[in-house]
Amino acid sequence: MQCGSSQQRLGAHSQAFRPGVKLSAHNKRPHAPNFSQPRAPERNVSQAAVTDVATSTPSTTSSTAGSSRDQDTYFPSSLPPTEYKNTRCICVKEDAGLWVLQQDFPVAGPASINLNCVVSKLANGNLLVVSPVAPTPQCLAQLQQLPGTVQHILVPSCSPEHFYYTSALAQQYQEVQVWVPPGLFESKLPGLEDVLNPLRSNPRVKLITDSTFQQQLGTEVQFSLFDGGFGFQEATVFLPAQKAVVFSDLAFAAMNDEGMPLAVNKAIGKVRQQSHHPLNTL
Repeated sequence: MQCGSSQQRLGAHSQAFRPGVKLSAHNKRPHAPNFSQPRAPERNVSQAAVTDVATSTPSTTSSTAGSSRDQDTYFPSSLPPTEYKNTRCICVKEDAGLWVLQQDFPVAGPASINLNCVVSKLANGNLLVVSPVAPTPQCLAQLQQLPGTVQHILVPSCSPEHFYYTSALAQQYQEVQVWVPPGLFESKLPGLEDVLNPLRSNPRVKLITDSTFQQQLGTEVQFSLFDGGFGFQEATVFLPAQKAVVFSDLAFAAMNDEGMPLAVNKAIGKVRQQSHHPLNTL
């Protein structure tokens, strides 16, 4: 279960972690999807990305490969794959404390283009989780083996694949603080009330624009908030200690090979910046 130390190719959608190259995974559709019933796997998937702004090339490692259909990988959901989700722990920068939990999406095995959960180490030794993936037993075991305890969960986007597993993961950590983008509580996407209501009623869930965000995280986590169209708000997150920028769907517009029409790519790319915590070091 540990993050390995051997180099390997992560797949066509994960040629990242070199400076200026993006790690992709997440789904974005121009029309609101219905999550009330499990969906068949689709290929119209966009980008969640980590862009490394360091000058040196970090090592990319993974502990597991292939797919598994046992109880360690089981977590039922409306997001595909709807039952078994293999998780790979990728060490991006061990010294700086940066990892990715990469999970099957929308299908398991070699055809997966993956969901990516970014995990970074905070100055107090605890962990920040960005875009949580399904907390399967396999995933939780990998998180437990990282140095530190999950203290903060950050949802960077109102797109479902970024917040769908947030409550399920937060339940595993009694003192965790959850941060979500504006507009998430008002979301009317069909079939997601069972996912959204626990977030709305949890006093430990706050907007990233709340003043307590800076009080608790200071300059360790910075963001710029964008309106990406189609009702989706997104925070681009900067992790100064790790010299990394975490994108969700803004990077989607930079990719032409994800199956979405180019016109939709361009529409998503025309974002409007709503609020700003200055990324002074960029």
